[in-house]
Amino acid sequence: MTKFLLLHARGAAAPPADAAGEVLDAQRLSDPSLAVVVGGEAGAPVAGYWLVDVDSLERALEIAAAAGVAVEVRPLMSERLGPSAD
Repeated sequence: MTKFLLLHARGAAAPPADAAGEVLDAQRLSDPSLAVVVGGEAGAPVAGYWLVDVDSLERALEIAAAAGVAVEVRPLMSERLGPSAD
């Protein structure tokens, strides 16, 4: 299993129902007007995130596509995307 962080835009408060067993954590973020940017410029506002543990990047992309809004999909730095060394 590989962990991915799915950062979503406004309009997607909860992960798709069919991903319930794969979601490790999901949080909504406060309004972007409350953000403080240090050392650079703010990018597009993110409304929240879902941390999922899935079998593949393809599955993470399926979950993201089902959200119906813009979702950025990123693997966690501690995760490998290549074939298992087992």
